[in-house]
Amino acid sequence: MVKKSSKRSKLRKILVFLVSLALSLVAAEIVLRLVWPLRLPVIGYRDSANAKRYGYGFAPSEPIVARDPDTGEVYVTLANNHGWRDRDRRFDNPDGAFRIVILGDSNTFGQTVALDQTYPPLLEGRLQKAGYNVEVIPIALGAWDTTQELEALRLEGIRYQPDLVILQFSLNDIRDNVPALRGICTAPFYYTLDESGRLVRHRRPSSDKGDGAERMLKRIIMQSELLKRMYWWHVKSSLYEDVEAAEFQATEEQIEQIRLVLGLDQSAPFVGYLRKHRDEALDRTGLLAAIERCGLQKNREVVLRILEKRRFRQGIAPMEFHPSGCDGTSYAWQLFFALVEEMARVARENGAEFALYSEHDVGLYEWEVSWHRVSDDPRARERYLEPNALLRRFARQQGFDFIENPRPIVRARNDPHASPEGNAAMAENLFDYLAREHRRALETHRKRPSATYEHSSGNGERSSR
Repeated sequence: MVKKSSKRSKLRKILVFLVSLALSLVAAEIVLRLVWPLRLPVIGYRDSANAKRYGYGFAPSEPIVARDPDTGEVYVTLANNHGWRDRDRRFDNPDGAFRIVILGDSNTFGQTVALDQTYPPLLEGRLQKAGYNVEVIPIALGAWDTTQELEALRLEGIRYQPDLVILQFSLNDIRDNVPALRGICTAPFYYTLDESGRLVRHRRPSSDKGDGAERMLKRIIMQSELLKRMYWWHVKSSLYEDVEAAEFQATEEQIEQIRLVLGLDQSAPFVGYLRKHRDEALDRTGLLAAIERCGLQKNREVVLRILEKRRFRQGIAPMEFHPSGCDGTSYAWQLFFALVEEMARVARENGAEFALYSEHDVGLYEWEVSWHRVSDDPRARERYLEPNALLRRFARQQGFDFIENPRPIVRARNDPHASPEGNAAMAENLFDYLAREHRRALETHRKRPSATYEHSSGNGERSSR
């Protein structure tokens, strides 16, 4: 009897504990809903209105995470009222501001810096500080191509009635615009050129296959404040990792890069050492010993740099190390030109001027050189920057501006995207362009009368006009 009574007592205690826990969770859920609801209406990239339009995107008020690849610092902001990484915007223009819409990819989105360090708000602040009533409106997402930027201009960009539309260019756009070259793409559309070179838009069959269980789980999570917080903690914690203590590895691509940069043949002892440990985590002590044993002490820093394990694509091909230039007559380039020509037409038909801005600049070349991904010589530099010559010539033929980068765009050490200093340089480059080419329009949008404005020249000197 005593044993039965003891078991019942334990069961009652367990039951009381479970009921108390359940009531506490229910109470916490109610309090959180009433007092501190988490603004996480959409969990994931694929369930928002922008996702239906462009393939992926954020919903209004959804948290957006960016991470500094050098320090590991994580920046969290909430998407604006239209689902973009920006402050809230109105389609109407009650203050009569000069409006600039910038369409771009991760370089405009700013996936490695805080929102206030991205170049669009820096440019807006710079112009307003100079006394102009200006809005700079970014519409951008990481990994966007020109087709998605064109779609965004048509569906949203022109609704702001912009005075100027700027397209930010990245070289990977050329490849990504071509479905056969890009690979997986969730956008519900794609473009091709017909036999006459005319741009043709196609509907893409839905790619939502095999993720029904995941979507159901997300919907369940979205119903609970507690579950949303657990999910958000998981997302944030996965971003925090030690970026200072670099690991080393030797993939086949990195081994080939070592051979190419150092001029080693397949039978070289160090190549044999790397192949023996291919795809393994390399111990620094053992790696340094192998470098010394193989007589590569004077190339030690080069080897360590190449073998660092980083997030960006590692390993190169000979044609990348010694650039061969670009073929502007290729189908990929012709498709890009047709897409940009259409963007310029849409902008002009809606009363806006159009300009093209390339982030493929000397700063990116210098970053590539620092990782030994391209040869450091005048010929390689010229060929690496050849896309800008094509863009410059194309812009001139089409009658719109190509915006230059007199200040190099500084990149993060561990990522090819612009650092805070690089974003500041982009803002200054664009400010100089606007002050020079759109001065008359800007002067009609002054916040207060002023005879002069401060202008920053390419060499950093200050002057007045």
